[in-house]
Amino acid sequence: MKQFAVLTAGLVLLAAQPASAAVTQIMTPDVAYTSSTVLLPITAADFTSVSSVTDGILTVTFDTSEARTVGSGWSTWGSPPDTEGSTPKIAYTNGLTTITFQSSAPMGIFGFEVEGNPFDVRNFTVDYYLGATLQGSISRAVNGSAGARLMAASGTFDRAVVSSDTDFAFGQVRYGVSAVPEPATWAMMIIGFGAVGGMVRNQRRRQTLAFA
Repeated sequence: MKQFAVLTAGLVLLAAQPASAAVTQIMTPDVAYTSSTVLLPITAADFTSVSSVTDGILTVTFDTSEARTVGSGWSTWGSPPDTEGSTPKIAYTNGLTTITFQSSAPMGIFGFEVEGNPFDVRNFTVDYYLGATLQGSISRAVNGSAGARLMAASGTFDRAVVSSDTDFAFGQVRYGVSAVPEPATWAMMIIGFGAVGGMVRNQRRRQTLAFA
């Protein structure tokens, strides 16, 4: 029974852990991505400060930025399939090259579209955290001339730190409540539950023989 208790505890811990890959990058805002996430729209008036977005259930706060509209307060963006649209409402970091997104609850998916201020290619990195623990990072090169791209990942996290060597604009902020475990994680759990079942059957068989 001691072995049973130890194995059961191990399975509980396994089920609570994120997938071994920690975070998985999502490259395009396709139907699978948009249908499994909720848009947190930027609604502030152009050229006014914005530091959070919410749907009334979950709130994401970030370093104070300036609301803009592509085409009037920001020159270019991108176009599908690389972006959801070509003229989104965005937030400009206005000199900041690193900002932190903090969620009011853990997320399974988090993403946003981003474009650098200069009209050239710059590298962007997003570090995903759950509390103080780094879960993983994603990176990609983004062209500031109509080349906005999605920075998104699945996993389990409540904070994302995006950084570059330039200030930038971001928009189309989306989140998903939970991530789906990877096939390897499911396989390990199934094997573990099978082992538990086998131990229970063997334990019962030994008890039956003892009373025979």
